[in-house]
Amino acid sequence: MRILIASAALAFTVDAFAQGVVSSHYPSLKGARDNKVFSRGLLPDVLPPSTHDIEVNYNMKSRVSSGAFRFKAAEYVYILGLVPACGTPPTPPDSLTGEISRLRRGGYTATTYKNEKAGWVFLCKEKPGVCEYRMWLNPG
Repeated sequence: MRILIASAALAFTVDAFAQGVVSSHYPSLKGARDNKVFSRGLLPDVLPPSTHDIEVNYNMKSRVSSGAFRFKAAEYVYILGLVPACGTPPTPPDSLTGEISRLRRGGYTATTYKNEKAGWVFLCKEKPGVCEYRMWLNPG
């Protein structure tokens, strides 16, 4: 039984590597900071202070990330107050339009953020305090 479980885990790891996707989980903002999630540009360091259960999926081939995190509902104002660090709000790529529409129909609110290197769309629900996000590189 252990060999079967180990084989399945190895097959999943090999498949993830072949796809070029690395997935990580961080229980807190501190854990994400310690692992340089923000300084590597996978997420902007503007999340609510209570952010926890951070999931980051990084595609090494396309150099984009996606994931989710949780936060205290009282800190939803942090999400609503996101302001682009440089200029006008980013426009998500056409490839995300369907996914954004689907989540908005499910009651998620979309907010965008960008810096000089990347753009993010955060799709969040105030209650229960959950966000999904997608990051893409800015052209140029």
